[in-house]
Amino acid sequence: MARRLFFALWLPDPAADDLSRAVAPLQAAGPHWMRWQPRERWHVTMCFLGERDDDQLERIRGSGSAAAAAAVAEPVRLS
Repeated sequence: MARRLFFALWLPDPAADDLSRAVAPLQAAGPHWMRWQPRERWHVTMCFLGERDDDQLERIRGSGSAAAAAAVAEPVRLS
């Protein structure tokens, strides 16, 4: 089975709060056919990997975990 895979950052609560306030008018005024994702699913996509087979999932997950462990943490700010 193929899955759409990507690496993403989950938004910290203060950033999600700010974004929620910023998009509220768009959600209220936007086209009603547009489907907004629940706040719990909001993220920043860092790298889209496309469709990948399940047999690749563990290798990709391992590579991503190793890269994340080696990364230097930086604060995220939406402006």
